[in-house]
Amino acid sequence: MEFGKIFIHAFNRGIDRRQIFKNSANYRYFLATMTENLNKHPVRIVAYCLMLTHYHILARVDVPQALSKLIQNALNRYVQAYNKQEGRSGPLFDGKVKYRLVENAQDVFQIARYIHLNPVTAGMVERPQDWEFSNYREWIDFRSGQLVDRALIDEFFDAHGYEAYVLEARE
Repeated sequence: MEFGKIFIHAFNRGIDRRQIFKNSANYRYFLATMTENLNKHPVRIVAYCLMLTHYHILARVDVPQALSKLIQNALNRYVQAYNKQEGRSGPLFDGKVKYRLVENAQDVFQIARYIHLNPVTAGMVERPQDWEFSNYREWIDFRSGQLVDRALIDEFFDAHGYEAYVLEARE
């Protein structure tokens, strides 16, 4: 399997492991800032999951700097809005975003599955499709959205194939 692109797993958590999303509007605002910035940066989001205290983003890029610029722009806007909402100032996240290069194709799908199972593993929902703030629903054709690399999914899975792949990890 040769993708012809670079895959990167980006993640971070709240400073002192604090909550970074207080309500549904926070999650939606962060996702909106990501979507708006996609037009400015050559990034394709493979998988994402926003949790109460942290987030994961797996992306396909031509140049690694594109993902960091996308995330930096989205986070800057989000932190400003969050701080205003909460009447606070200062950093929200625990240092800089962590980036891990994904070395091979098999790891891309294992990381996507890990990301999509995050809310299940944390005991927040029973099934990954029950968590609104990931793109698992797009992977299984339950919802359409812009924050998903549909070409990659269609090349390697159908909706039920990926769902079976994710659920097999829970057994």
